[in-house]
Amino acid sequence: MMVQALLRVCPRSLHLLGFRITLSYLILRNPGLKKKWATIEGKRFRLEADDIGKSYPFYVKNGQVKVFWKGLESPDVVMRGTFATLVDLLCRRADADSLFFSRKLVVEGDVQASMFLKNLLESL
Repeated sequence: MMVQALLRVCPRSLHLLGFRITLSYLILRNPGLKKKWATIEGKRFRLEADDIGKSYPFYVKNGQVKVFWKGLESPDVVMRGTFATLVDLLCRRADADSLFFSRKLVVEGDVQASMFLKNLLESL
């Protein structure tokens, strides 16, 4: 509960900076991943941590993941869950399919792009 309260009051810019650093680190650990990101070039995504009221919008450009600092109104794909669920997904402690079928992760939007993103997250 204490961690959730701290995450809830933490400024959006710090959340996005942490998200950007985390994604960069995960991608650097997997050099072959850059080519795979090209499959979702131009698509816009938003991860939403509904328990803390924060979202993490990003897109792929030139094989690199970029964070939307100003927000994102109409993403192609939204993945929603608790902050812990999203961390588990990014850290590969849980796979997207099991989270989805256990209703811990909600996926909305472009089905093909969401499948590509799911596969990419699982290969981090």
